[in-house]
Amino acid sequence: LQHDPGDHAVYSNRSMAYEKTRKYEKALKDAEMSTQLKPDWVKGYYRKGTALTHLRRYSEAADAYRQGLQYDQRNQGIKKALSSVEAILVSQRMASGIFGGEQASPRPPTEKEKQIERHRSVMANLHTQSKLNSLMRTGNALNGVPAQVRRALA
Repeated sequence: LQHDPGDHAVYSNRSMAYEKTRKYEKALKDAEMSTQLKPDWVKGYYRKGTALTHLRRYSEAADAYRQGLQYDQRNQGIKKALSSVEAILVSQRMASGIFGGEQASPRPPTEKEKQIERHRSVMANLHTQSKLNSLMRTGNALNGVPAQVRRALA
């Protein structure tokens, strides 16, 4: 940085180095500097979102990823990272509702949140069906289970 303190890429790269060494606050600071120096630098928003994710500041991470997508809507890395953070936020909201007695937010879930929850449900059902199929293939796993129930599971 002594050579060119205005080089956004240097801050972005150092942010990644800090992230790899688990210095997330420093990684965040450099990612923010990178985006200040070059506001359309998509990688800077990715680095910012990554640092915020490690700091468990998931809403802010999602915002950083969305900012990056404004400059490159096809960026698969940011899309994947945003999807992961949104899934965490949905899980937190659900856990708050289950353990806290009420929803964390009075607003209804977004379409994206609904889609994520449907995906989780389908994956859980597929996993359960796979386990049942595996048990049925191993032989006597369903001994003692009424024939009517066995047929329903097949």
